[in-house]
Amino acid sequence: MSVKKSVQETILALPIIFGMFHLFIFSVWLYWPIAPEIPLVLLSSILLVCYKRMEWFVPFPLHTRNKKEPTLTHKLIELPFWYLVMALLYGHLRQKFDLSSQLNENITEVILWGYGAFFVLTATISPLSHYILNNFSGFLSSIKEIPQLVQRVLTIFVVYIGSAAIFAALFRYQSVWVEGSFSKPLETSLDSFYFSVVTMTTLGYGDIYPTNDTTKILVIIQVLLGLILLAVMVGTAISVTFHELANSDEEHNK
Repeated sequence: MSVKKSVQETILALPIIFGMFHLFIFSVWLYWPIAPEIPLVLLSSILLVCYKRMEWFVPFPLHTRNKKEPTLTHKLIELPFWYLVMALLYGHLRQKFDLSSQLNENITEVILWGYGAFFVLTATISPLSHYILNNFSGFLSSIKEIPQLVQRVLTIFVVYIGSAAIFAALFRYQSVWVEGSFSKPLETSLDSFYFSVVTMTTLGYGDIYPTNDTTKILVIIQVLLGLILLAVMVGTAISVTFHELANSDEEHNK
């Protein structure tokens, strides 16, 4: 890649990298008193994906992760897409927090607090994420060595979800045709599936609850079934694991 071409492509991507970086800082600062998990979880995920995609436009000498050159598709679709995402996110901050006036009044605080938070998060989360990813890779490797475990647990999980869907249909039927079956009507399929999953996992948030005898009996049956399937899933995982380990020890001793 020529120097001129590298400079041109870097200039195209630099406003996105710069803008998304400061968008994260502004969002953490504005959302911190209200709901810090929104920027820390949602926006940081968007930021990571954006930076990963922008590697296409960063010259190879600046890093060693990507030697590919951006294609015409990247330039015509990917760059406009990220510019649009960035504009929408800044528009959100402007609409909800009046970003311009906030920056005019507190620019020093934003810069000092925001940059400090960013570097603290980078110093703490980067090693932690590296540790988690390494251990997760090891976990996946061990899973691949136990194919029966994955197959059986997946089968039970499908039965679990299928049972939740069946009970969701029953609850929806009760809600539609038997007035007063629930504290409030299950108006959509999502409502009924939500109630079914919450019931089967024994979470019981309490925002929706049964109010007649038939529905209460269905809930009792589903709770018991959910506990049984969960016990079967855990028992299967343990039994298959010990079985595979025993076989591997026998083969090793031969």
